[in-house]
Amino acid sequence: MKQLKNRSEAGQLLAEKLMAYADQPNVMVLALPRGGVPVGFEIAQRLKAPLDVFLVRKLGVPGHEELAMGAISSSGDRVLNQEIIDALQISDSVVERVTQRERQEIKRREALYRQNKPPLKFQGKTVVLVDDGLATGSTMLAAIRAVQKQKAAKIVIAVPLAPPSTFDSMKKLGDEMICLMTPEPFYGVGLWYEDFTQTSDDEVVSLLAQAETWIRTDPEEKDLPGMQHISIPAGAVELPGKLLIHDGDSQGLVMLIHGTGYPGQSPQHDHIAHRLHEDGFSTVRFDLLTEEEEASELQSRHLRFDIPLLTKRLIQATEWVKNELAHDHQPIGYFSSSTGTAAALKAAATLGHDIKAIVSLSGRPELAGESLSKVTAPTLFLMGGQDIAIMDLNVCARSRMRPGLVRIEVIPQASHLFEEEGAWLRAANLTSHWFEQHLMEDHEMHEPSHFAQILRSRDRGRTNEYGMSV
Repeated sequence: MKQLKNRSEAGQLLAEKLMAYADQPNVMVLALPRGGVPVGFEIAQRLKAPLDVFLVRKLGVPGHEELAMGAISSSGDRVLNQEIIDALQISDSVVERVTQRERQEIKRREALYRQNKPPLKFQGKTVVLVDDGLATGSTMLAAIRAVQKQKAAKIVIAVPLAPPSTFDSMKKLGDEMICLMTPEPFYGVGLWYEDFTQTSDDEVVSLLAQAETWIRTDPEEKDLPGMQHISIPAGAVELPGKLLIHDGDSQGLVMLIHGTGYPGQSPQHDHIAHRLHEDGFSTVRFDLLTEEEEASELQSRHLRFDIPLLTKRLIQATEWVKNELAHDHQPIGYFSSSTGTAAALKAAATLGHDIKAIVSLSGRPELAGESLSKVTAPTLFLMGGQDIAIMDLNVCARSRMRPGLVRIEVIPQASHLFEEEGAWLRAANLTSHWFEQHLMEDHEMHEPSHFAQILRSRDRGRTNEYGMSV
């Protein structure tokens, strides 16, 4: 049986057998590091799918570490090979000691490989689980169990080689299994590669960074199924927007706002909204200026800095969203950019606990002035590493807000508009992770809520200076 040249060739050959999954938005590749990452990289590149690592560590028999007595995943799932443990009379205390050591190694690698990026979510996704080969299959088994617990829609196991007995047992666990060869006698994974040089941590980090560049960063401007074009009343004007309701129980509603720039011309906000929708959120995105005002802004450029006006409109829009789109217990968050960030912070200071979390991207928080100290919602400031001016403004604004409330995330090499490859994907990941953390903290205490029918008229009664119902 012919040897594989290296892990890259193995990945390319596997990709040819997986082309039915190419260009499918619901497909992602999870590679078991370290050796599985070069294989998974080739597959993900051909399929144009996101690539992430799934941390699983073999529990090696002390003194014979190449022999697995089990495996543990980053999610805490542990698989033990009781036959080996019993045959070698390995005590429970030894098993626990090895388990704790490998847990620490998983934590170290997770911090190193992800570089503070949250892991990709695979609930409802087709997950292609990849390694550079299977022997006993214990690490892959731990990964399968963990992915199943997170409710992946489909699990495809893709490996270059495995012994016949492992192949037979593994193919029963996944929905599909692709394996290039099942040599007998097997001897070991490395014997079937011409080059089986150990994959380094630096190589894993580099491949994961490269993988971000082929993910489509600017989604085509087209409506997703279920998207509704709506008009949001804000005092004397109607603000055009797009509503995307998540099927089933939503994790919360995120209002994506901008101080200027009609939403039909904002692929950046569309990309964020698409990601949030995939991760279980409903979204409504709109600008705080009308189309007519946008036209005049091309000449005057004054309304975008009228923070009191933008704030008033945002509060009025939020009140409408709360009454028309969400029940009382539906958590609401703000995603903002540019001068919309100042309006978001001032509105959140006025609305208090009605706003559960805020994310600002290349925003102008300093324009919120004295309202900064009154904000109670956990706030994430996102900015590009090349955007020094915005970075300084955000750092100064954080110093004026409540201690521990604000987190700053800098995306290296990104500029103000995040036009660099992969920059929007990173921003979307961090945004979704922030809302998942902070919207759900409150939402989980209540019964799941559902969206009401939109566009129904109602008497709003008495209003305050911002036009809020009181």
